[in-house]
Amino acid sequence: MKEDVEATELLQQLRNLTPYFICCNETETLGHVLGFCRKTELLRNNRHHKARTGIADVLKRRGWEVHEEVHCVSSLDSNRRADIVAIHRTQSKGLVLDPTIRFERDALQAQHVDEEKTSIYESCIPYLSFTFINTLNGHRPQNNDNISSITTLSPGQ
Repeated sequence: MKEDVEATELLQQLRNLTPYFICCNETETLGHVLGFCRKTELLRNNRHHKARTGIADVLKRRGWEVHEEVHCVSSLDSNRRADIVAIHRTQSKGLVLDPTIRFERDALQAQHVDEEKTSIYESCIPYLSFTFINTLNGHRPQNNDNISSITTLSPGQ
């Protein structure tokens, strides 16, 4: 508790000393400045894009076919944009990756983020499977084609 008061006082002193440090009308916590503040949005987006591109580059070097910023449609007809769709055709695997950089709140953060991202992209798997497995292979899907072979990636996989 004492540390929170000291951190808040320090932020107030910084605000008084450096007018360019002024945040929006929210409390200037590190989590807010790094994760939510509209004044740091460009820096946050650049950090995210660098991380996404780094992951995509590693996958490409390991033989994956990688597509970034992929439009997809969920089974509920909502439009989404997956950061990375990676296909390994020789292994018949597909991944939907949506890296996120979050300020850590607790030990279950990774699990909560995984559940959140899975709930977003799981309903897009049929659309992505059709698009990448069937359309790019140059054939029309048949009833026996596996159109659920793209999956989300959980922490630790």
